[in-house]
Amino acid sequence: MIRKILIIITVSILALACKSNTSSSGKPTTKNIPSVNHAVKQGTLSLNASKTALFSLASQSSSSTSGDTITTVTPAQDTSNNDSKAADQREYSVLTRLYNTVWFQTEEEYDHGQVETESTFLFFNENSEMEERELETGEPAESDYSTVEIVDGIELVTSQNNNDTSRDRNACIVKNTEIGDDDTEYQLYYLKDENTLYVIELTERFTSKNALKTKADSVIKELEGNNARKYNEDKYALSTI
Repeated sequence: MIRKILIIITVSILALACKSNTSSSGKPTTKNIPSVNHAVKQGTLSLNASKTALFSLASQSSSSTSGDTITTVTPAQDTSNNDSKAADQREYSVLTRLYNTVWFQTEEEYDHGQVETESTFLFFNENSEMEERELETGEPAESDYSTVEIVDGIELVTSQNNNDTSRDRNACIVKNTEIGDDDTEYQLYYLKDENTLYVIELTERFTSKNALKTKADSVIKELEGNNARKYNEDKYALSTI
């Protein structure tokens, strides 16, 4: 019998070889702790930031529209738009605030007494382009690269912070386009706190902004209610050690 356990932790004993993306323990670690205040883009550098480096990905040119009724903005555009506003009027997107962060989840599989570990890491560079890297016991690392953009014109309100209005914009909808084959999907990014990120697929098919917002609002309601466990497989921890 095979038994699987999904582990969401901030400390791991993974023996990884990930080029320069690792700490002294061999685990890919974050260079930034993201801000949960939507008026502040700047996060907090982690203590071991000097020992880490994010993956290298050549900057990709990206379009501001998806070719349909859904328009997108890049994190750079979002930064520029907000930097020009008064401090109390700024609303940096969650995606914009994820720059230089690394997130992970780990699954252990027990098969006839043998333990196999499979870990997935999400790396966001300063342009919020993303690498998804999978590491499995005894297997070479596999990576997919994507451009990630914010779906424009959809406002999502979160309430997990006891009505703190500086922390009530910790979700956004993201258009994720895989580099190389242009596969696209729309995802909900939900930053529960500085250490917990949910990345949840909403749809891969053509849709409208209204449909995306309705779906995202429904998922947020579940995450903030009694059904968060349903999304454990979409839950990532900040990789800090």
